[in-house]
Amino acid sequence: METYLRKQLKELAKATKLMHLRKTKAVIWDYQTISVKIDEFPNVRLRWFELDLPHSVETFSDWRQRRRGNENDPQKRNFHAYLFGDVMPYQLHPDSSSRPESILRSFQENSSTRVTLIHGGGGQGKSRLMAEVAGCAERLGWNVLMLSSTAREDLLDTVVKVAADSPTLLLMDYAENCSSLASIFERLRTLNESQHCQIALLLASRTTSPIEGTVLDDGSVTKVHISSNKLDQVQIIKQMLGAELGDLADKCMNIPVFAAFIRLLRDRRQQHSLDELRREEDFHTWIRKHVVGPAANKLALAKLCSLLPCSDSIMTQACELDLAVASYRDSMLADGWVIYSPGADSESWQVAHDLIADGAFVDALSGATTANHRANEVLKFAHENQSCVQCIRALNRVADEPCIASVDWPSLFTAKASEWLPFLYEIARGPLVPKEHMLAMMQSMGVGMNHLNESQQIRRTLGLIVRDAAFRSRPISEAETQWVEKLVQLSAETEAASLISNWLRSDNCSIRANDAAIALLREHSTLEQAGHLYSGWLSSGRPLHAVSAQLNTWLVHYNSTPNAIFPIVAWLKYLKGNNVLTNSDDYFAEDSSIGSVVHRWLVAEVRYKSAAAGRLYVAWINAMHDFKTFEKKTMIWLLLHREQFVAKYVFVALLWHGYPPEKVSEHLEAWLAKPANVTDWAARIVYANWLRAGGSPSLVREPMLKWLATKGPVDQTPFAATLEGGKMVLTAWLEWIGECDSVEPFVVQLLGSNQQHLDDKAHFVFLSWLTAGGDHRVIKEQLIEWLRRPPGTMFVEQEQVLSAWLKSAGMNYDDAEPFVRRWCDDMPNAGLDRADFLVAHWRNVGGAAEVVLNAIEQRAKICGMPTDLYFARTPRVKGQAVDLAILTEHIKSTDCPALFLDEVKRGILAAEELPRIDFDHVVRRWIERMGREGVVILRVEFLQWVNGLMKFSQAPFALAEMLGVNDIGEIGQRVERLAIDELRLKTRIGHHLFIFRGWIRSGRKLADVLDLLKDWLSAGHGISNIKCAEILQALQASEFGQQEWALQAINRFTEKHGGEAFDNWIERG
Repeated sequence: METYLRKQLKELAKATKLMHLRKTKAVIWDYQTISVKIDEFPNVRLRWFELDLPHSVETFSDWRQRRRGNENDPQKRNFHAYLFGDVMPYQLHPDSSSRPESILRSFQENSSTRVTLIHGGGGQGKSRLMAEVAGCAERLGWNVLMLSSTAREDLLDTVVKVAADSPTLLLMDYAENCSSLASIFERLRTLNESQHCQIALLLASRTTSPIEGTVLDDGSVTKVHISSNKLDQVQIIKQMLGAELGDLADKCMNIPVFAAFIRLLRDRRQQHSLDELRREEDFHTWIRKHVVGPAANKLALAKLCSLLPCSDSIMTQACELDLAVASYRDSMLADGWVIYSPGADSESWQVAHDLIADGAFVDALSGATTANHRANEVLKFAHENQSCVQCIRALNRVADEPCIASVDWPSLFTAKASEWLPFLYEIARGPLVPKEHMLAMMQSMGVGMNHLNESQQIRRTLGLIVRDAAFRSRPISEAETQWVEKLVQLSAETEAASLISNWLRSDNCSIRANDAAIALLREHSTLEQAGHLYSGWLSSGRPLHAVSAQLNTWLVHYNSTPNAIFPIVAWLKYLKGNNVLTNSDDYFAEDSSIGSVVHRWLVAEVRYKSAAAGRLYVAWINAMHDFKTFEKKTMIWLLLHREQFVAKYVFVALLWHGYPPEKVSEHLEAWLAKPANVTDWAARIVYANWLRAGGSPSLVREPMLKWLATKGPVDQTPFAATLEGGKMVLTAWLEWIGECDSVEPFVVQLLGSNQQHLDDKAHFVFLSWLTAGGDHRVIKEQLIEWLRRPPGTMFVEQEQVLSAWLKSAGMNYDDAEPFVRRWCDDMPNAGLDRADFLVAHWRNVGGAAEVVLNAIEQRAKICGMPTDLYFARTPRVKGQAVDLAILTEHIKSTDCPALFLDEVKRGILAAEELPRIDFDHVVRRWIERMGREGVVILRVEFLQWVNGLMKFSQAPFALAEMLGVNDIGEIGQRVERLAIDELRLKTRIGHHLFIFRGWIRSGRKLADVLDLLKDWLSAGHGISNIKCAEILQALQASEFGQQEWALQAINRFTEKHGGEAFDNWIERG
């Protein structure tokens, strides 16, 4: 045979174009020989020879061929031929980041992790994009393998053996169903970094849940969001349908997969179905009528949906049990809704697309009988047919639907505990049963703590409960705490570290969580997984000094590893939360200093260019108020990743801390070029910070209008109508762009949609609209309704809204009279300098003195003038030192407070002759706006002034502001002495709040005033003021935060104001 082959090759080589065959050798190997030889050529083995792969892995080409079936015959094509085959050309997404070549490029740029997650709503094109990336990779010579959701981390070792050092792409659809993703991530990173493998992982999921809480939840994963933006999807759908079917585009509900199904109907010549669809409102309505059918049989459809995907044997058994199920199966198979692939084992029977199954399932479970009855019948049927996992996954996908959410699932599962206990972990992985109810359900099903020893499923379920509590910052119950303590004792140290980390994040006050963490760190301080524990400890606000020695030791071993970013970022956030600002020279004073630690991580493996580094830059800038140290690296990072969604956090951090907007304008412009970024919910913080930093309004004007008009993906509420988002963007627009006409519809939408829920912060919307010159009639109805509410925490600030309203053209002051009267009748308000302005505006519109009489009397007394003279006075011109209220307002509101230097200087020199309270506010606003520079530039005058003061209460607001300024020499020392004397005297208790706030803001040691603070808080002083949150937060994060008196003070505050008020104050700070 060898001789024959050689002779034939020589004959062929005589042809001019085949002369190269002269050098070809002919050798025949038997199977035993080739099986050894082929190991030297892994690429050839993977591509051309049948492999002995685990059941959870197959080559992409095999997977695709099995899915597409017969593509050539239009009458026999299944729906997957349109999703994964060549029948329907792939339509490029308008967003360039959602294209195959962009995703492949991201794998090359992220050399260590190489993980990309495609996420988006059902039917938006995630699976098709994944298949296109796979095809592109194959054409470039990559090995491409498809993983099932049952894959485990050990299969990566098999992949390495098979693919060797060749670039390999692993695919996983429905990644949310894989319980081993965290372990796969860990192993993948190790192989790529330590063994220099070239393995990439591409995931598809409806949400980002597959990476939340894992080692890749650090910004290193490239997230590709398939936007449901209406304009993008309509464009894609029209291209898919073509001119012939273009009239059906509006029936697709902006969901491309429905357009693919319409093409299937056309190719199968089902004209009657297309005509029916044309007469219906949308695709879902047509499904409801065409598929669900008579109400009597709806339950059978629900049963069928709960089975899929399934094997031949399960389907046969199910159809024998219920003939109506068989009838639905046959009709849906004929219509293409169900796909049959003989020999595909567990996936022989599949639904064409889970979005179609979800719609049919929900409609089928909405019936005349009770929700619990219908649900119980479906569960019973699933158990009888060994399809419990499929049923639970189907239910979890639609758990938010009213007909599903109304079911008492814990009771149903408990009633059949023996049947559903083996699937407890699968139930816990979705939202069907809220995690806070899971333990009670487990106990009702007969699960006790002793089962933690015996069942890995029970341990993993409890781990999910704690992880969920950490993710949602939900304090775990006492019962949950006892179970977690037991699980920690039973777990290996690596598992215990992760578990305790989540435990710490879930409950900031658990002493038992503290003890468990410290105990583990004493024995395993250098365990690599302990990094998550350090992160959990610091993220939950626990004191750094308690673990600093162990953390430094850990960093000696792991500072340069990818996972070190978790404790480093947590360390920086801890410093930010505790206002721990040090001199910039101290950042790198020692190897263990935070600056040195951050620098080592960034330079290792040139990691400063990696996607994950963005998170570190943000944490550094926010904690240290310093963008200069790593400015060059940050700009390089932005150049590489500026189009990515995560770049928004870097923009915001830079702009918030004073980075020149013009230096990032090019990067922001590139970021805004991506439609998905422009209309993303979180883009609101970019727009607001850009404008407030002085950035060009023209750059964000059009994107902001698009954002305001965007509808939310779940409830379709326009962003403009949301209190949190609409208020932020509209306020920024009105304050910095000042154009009212363009946003008037959005302002009306915001106020109209939330009339019953407008909180104190609605103050900013009303004020910005009126200040920008907006027509007061547009907001009048909502403004009056808002002013009628009982006074809230921002009652004092209502003066600004009332004054702006009184200045509005054409307003009737009778409308404002009851609210002006109420404000002025409040005694604390009447004594404030801002009362001057409300009184003046009221007088200017012709209002009667009787309405503001209380304020007139109080202010006249403070200013030392007769009441009638006070009300009749003419506002003094700028520059007159005695007109302190006007000067205060100018300093507060101007863009350049330094213009009033001379007036402030004259005021300091004439302080003894001026009204004390008014002058106090002038100095307070000056230092508030100018900071240290404002004190230094007038140091001679200020030193003379503070030395002349005998007690803190002579100028409490100004001195409290001055106390918060660092490095002002003798002035600061004098103010500090006055402050401590004031605290010790305990005469002016109301001033103590401002003293302690200034003390904390300056970074002074809390220990120096600890006893005074303890006495003040223990007596209950300050707790009623919401601004006390700033003091309590600093106390909580200090080494004294776990002492009983501190915990009692924090609990009293949260009882009075609520935990949300405490958290919101910290977040705002």
